[in-house]
Amino acid sequence: MDRIELTEQFYEDEVREGFYIPACVKQAWGAQIRVLNDVDRVCTELGIKYFADWGTFLGAVRHGGFVPWDDDFDICMLRDDYNRFLEEGVSKLPEGYAVFNLKNKEDYEQFVANIVSRTRICFEPEHLKRFHGFPYISAVDVFLIDYMANDNDRQEAMKKRAQYVLKISDEIRDGRLKGGKLKVRLQELEKLLDIRVPAGLTDQKIRQFLDIEAEKLFASFVDEKDNADRIVQMMPWGLKDVKFMPKRYYAETIDIPFETGTVPVPIIYDDALRLHYGDYMQLYKNAGGHDYPFFAKSRAQLQEVLDFELPEYRVDGEELLKRADERCGRSEEAFGDTYKSIVNECLDEMKGLGVSLIKTEGTETIFDICRQLQQLAIDLGTYMETVKGEGYDIVELLEDFCEALYELTQADAFEDMDAERGGICNRLDEISGRVKSRKEVLFLPFKGEYWNAFTEEYWKAENDPDTDVFIVPIPYYYKDYLGRLHDMQYDPGSYPAKLKLTHYDAYDYAVHHPDVIVIQNPYDSYNDEMSVPPFFYSDKLLELTDRLVYIPWFTTDDFTRENEREYINMKYYCTMPGVINADLVILKSEIIRSTYIEKLCEFAGEKTRELWENKIVVNRSKEAASFVGVDVSMEKPVKTKEDKSCKILLYYPDFSDILKYGQKAIDKLKAVLDIFLENIGELNYIILKGRLIDDRLKGYDGELYKRYIDTVDEALKGSDGSFRLVNEKDADYDALVQECTAYYGDAGHLAHMFRNAGKPVMIQNYEII
Repeated sequence: MDRIELTEQFYEDEVREGFYIPACVKQAWGAQIRVLNDVDRVCTELGIKYFADWGTFLGAVRHGGFVPWDDDFDICMLRDDYNRFLEEGVSKLPEGYAVFNLKNKEDYEQFVANIVSRTRICFEPEHLKRFHGFPYISAVDVFLIDYMANDNDRQEAMKKRAQYVLKISDEIRDGRLKGGKLKVRLQELEKLLDIRVPAGLTDQKIRQFLDIEAEKLFASFVDEKDNADRIVQMMPWGLKDVKFMPKRYYAETIDIPFETGTVPVPIIYDDALRLHYGDYMQLYKNAGGHDYPFFAKSRAQLQEVLDFELPEYRVDGEELLKRADERCGRSEEAFGDTYKSIVNECLDEMKGLGVSLIKTEGTETIFDICRQLQQLAIDLGTYMETVKGEGYDIVELLEDFCEALYELTQADAFEDMDAERGGICNRLDEISGRVKSRKEVLFLPFKGEYWNAFTEEYWKAENDPDTDVFIVPIPYYYKDYLGRLHDMQYDPGSYPAKLKLTHYDAYDYAVHHPDVIVIQNPYDSYNDEMSVPPFFYSDKLLELTDRLVYIPWFTTDDFTRENEREYINMKYYCTMPGVINADLVILKSEIIRSTYIEKLCEFAGEKTRELWENKIVVNRSKEAASFVGVDVSMEKPVKTKEDKSCKILLYYPDFSDILKYGQKAIDKLKAVLDIFLENIGELNYIILKGRLIDDRLKGYDGELYKRYIDTVDEALKGSDGSFRLVNEKDADYDALVQECTAYYGDAGHLAHMFRNAGKPVMIQNYEII
């Protein structure tokens, strides 16, 4: 069984922490998880410990998965475990795998091992199937942690030797050492450090040899591991005398949630992570984008050697401008027998009969015209209800019209009929005016959880008396590793119950020909993971409406092109058919609007700027409201209610800090719970018992576990029901965040969720009791 098992839903585009993650990056994540699962199987079989490291470590603790703006997967091993992995584990990896390091790959310049699924880009079906359609090299980086000598002098001597060797290597790389000067330096190296460089090597080979010698020096004390108290990642921290760690931090692994599974982290993970990042709860999104995503360079290299263009959405700016002009010039006749054309034709016939009704002087002729008008009204009302649904309000006007016709035929004398005939024509004019001013707006959401993106514009349309609104949820399909559609996703039950929904097969798109179609899926066929049916592609919908409106299903944080990774990812949702083809694009902020325009001008050419300036608007602007003819001032007022619910504080002391601080953590726990007891009535409290308290603390330090349990039990007994204990293993994080007013406790994923929800978060300090 894999450590992390992924579902199809995992690979869908997603916004996390306000950052858009496209399906192609999700595929890269999934491919790396496939590598991790294979490494995990080998390590488990051999009893080799490994730990999540760097961004993966940070993501596991703070996000419960990948850091949204990170795209690689890092682990680390202690030097002795790594040596065993090389000796015994590599041969157990699946066919095609390789492990690169300084010793076996020329031009390799990292003191990090690289476990790769393939040594080349691979489009073989079996590979694509196993790696979810990801053809590029997927890898897990392995960082090395070395044991330090307890004797500081010996540790310092090793460090100085390694620095000297690496200085020579760096000077060769930079071109500062070559020829006779290099030869002299190597002779000095042999005398000083007894390192003999083989003769006849190229400069590159000399550098490789020296880097390997430096790594040997890093590993100098691996045979003394049982006596070592400290460990360090020598490159770069050990060479800088920073970020040493007690060995006990990495004495054992514990598993914590990561995406849909778990990853192993050091048992004292809070401190280990602080040594890496300091205050790791701080967010730094604006990482450089030159190497993001990591597979972009491979894709560019592949394109260079191919004699055809890789599949990618492209446009011609001149064609876009031409099409925009043509679309503005279309007439109603271009759409054939639509609801509007049929209704208007019937109304024109009725108005013609109305004129005849006024002019005729024969009673029998009047009766005959009334019968014709009545039948036309009945037929028209039946047709309207067939298309628009039962209870359509204009049908009521037609019923009143038929009643007036009946009363006309009941008149006692011709003179009385003459008085009523003008009223009949006035009613016809009223009905015709109502029909001709009526608009229809069709919303096409594709996922219930994304409906909220439509709510503001939906309310505007729904509350306009001259607008008919239809909501037609549409299905979508996942794509397999060859891009074939499968597993239709369609769940109308996931939409708010109050919405009146129409099945996508029950709505006649050509007959309705809605004035406005509103979409939220921009991709058409250009998404790596999913697709709506081709019928619902934006270029097809253009032919079924006067105005196609695109509203994104997601909202990101505001950013500009200086935010490199966010700007790069716009390729996967901004420069897409739905945005290009739409007549109107409604966004959430002026900053995002400006960034869209810059990206689209970069994509389609500067000559298209006016096109984007005109059609991309912000949702609270008059331009956005005008798509249903509603004034912005009519926006639905937001009602605020006084919050009379009980305030609940969630308290979460984490396993890692309890283990690190020992009795001090228990003292802190008791002090906090005593303060809570003193303030019962003002707040209620939920104590979250970490999943590792029972699973690991009990076995690791039974006495510490007992003191924790006794302290919590005592507080629960004295709380008169104001305290509630929740086991993390049974907890629903989302429900806890929604239920609770604020968070107090240790740093980590749950604290981060509270912060994202805009709720108060306080991280406890164990030094203050």
